[in-house]
Amino acid sequence: MAIVLVSIIGCETDIENGEEDGNVPVQPSIGQCVPEQCCHPTSCVLKQQAPDCAMTMCTMDCKPETMDCGQGHCETVGNECVVVWT
Repeated sequence: MAIVLVSIIGCETDIENGEEDGNVPVQPSIGQCVPEQCCHPTSCVLKQQAPDCAMTMCTMDCKPETMDCGQGHCETVGNECVVVWT
């Protein structure tokens, strides 16, 4: 029975990481896209591909051509994570 649970847990982990069968990426959906960079982001990726920014310190500058200060945000457009500039 333990082997069955490990198999099920392994499958759930693949789906959470953006893969259904180990090699086919899942299409991004609403809320799955996040900034690709920790500081002054300029592009977006799936949450599973985002960097760990827990120990990162960024300046409070509102740099041009970044998503700083509400200049843009991540959205799913078609099948891609993109920046929507405001």
